Amino acid sequence: MSTIEDDKNLILSKLGTLNNVVIEDKELYSRLGGVLRNALLKDKITYQKIDNDKGIFEVSRAGVSKEAAPDIKMKKEEVEKKPVDVDITKHSLFLPPNYKRIKSLLEDKIPAVPYFIGPAGCAKTTIAEHLANETNRKYFQFSCTPQTQIVHMMGKTELVTDKVTNQSITKFVLGTILQAATCGLDEDGNEVGQAALLCLDEFGSLDEGTALLFNGFWTEEQRRHITHEGKTYYCHSNFRVVLTGNNAGRGNNSITQAVYTAQAVMKDASTLDRIYPFKFGYMVDAEQKIMLQRTRDERFVANMTKFAAQVRSSIKTGACQTPFTTRTLVKISNAFRVWGDVGYAVRNAVYDGLANEEERSVYAIAAKTCLNVDLEGKSNDGGKIEYMD
Repeated sequence: MSTIEDDKNLILSKLGTLNNVVIEDKELYSRLGGVLRNALLKDKITYQKIDNDKGIFEVSRAGVSKEAAPDIKMKKEEVEKKPVDVDITKHSLFLPPNYKRIKSLLEDKIPAVPYFIGPAGCAKTTIAEHLANETNRKYFQFSCTPQTQIVHMMGKTELVTDKVTNQSITKFVLGTILQAATCGLDEDGNEVGQAALLCLDEFGSLDEGTALLFNGFWTEEQRRHITHEGKTYYCHSNFRVVLTGNNAGRGNNSITQAVYTAQAVMKDASTLDRIYPFKFGYMVDAEQKIMLQRTRDERFVANMTKFAAQVRSSIKTGACQTPFTTRTLVKISNAFRVWGDVGYAVRNAVYDGLANEEERSVYAIAAKTCLNVDLEGKSNDGGKIEYMD
């Protein structure tokens, strides 16, 4: 009876000095599994199942593929780097082409409001945070919803304990918006510290009455201010605001519509020329480089790029609601790097966590079309999936 070591040596002998080899062996195919896969991975060898009935599978050296994708090749020294977490503050490849223009708006003396419009998970708020770091501002973020009320944003009167007398007193506690606007000011309104950048995420979802509150933020007056409950709060002169909005899968599929929505809720025509829309999308080139760095498998990257594009197309039409983000691709790549099985990677990283059968169907169709993988197939061993590739 063959042992794991015997099977491993047999596969290595068939591979020899080649980078890839296709093997047809029903008995050996039947013994492919996690233990043998891990044993092969120690020698940086992976395999992909091709034909269950004939027992055909392909063996490859990690990072080498027959079907090279020349447009996603990286320099050898880049590929050999240890994979790192997706952190936009450390990866210039994530910055959009218009990043310098956005940054220059925040540095203008007359307040300008960049408005980032794009699908969920395309780094809108992450880039806002990066802008805060680069322009030496503290970062504040508030997520807007149709249910958001002024008290949620500005703050409210609460019962607190006085630190000196230890008695209960009422005190107005600043909300996120006022904290950001007054950041760097002392009690008399003098500028003594670092200003802030406030990101209003999903700004277009606010109701009109609540959005009117922000007209004071984009005025050209020398000292911007905002009034709440009869009190005027002045803003730091370097305080800036960034708006974001999602235009995918929510019936708002053009940048013109999204900008109009944000401008209309403010009810002030004088503010319209100070909102600058920037269309965001998924940065495919950056995603490809990250996947290649993590998996070192060019065929995986090429096929997964097609898979992501098909799923995202379904999200845009409303057929699927769960965002397919860059982080989703990273999770799939990490799983593939460990198991060497693209179907197993997709299923464990994202498919099993989908909310309903409709979304699973979208992923299953995309997997068959782009990856040659059957995500819905089952074997007779308690539900273990046998993948076509």
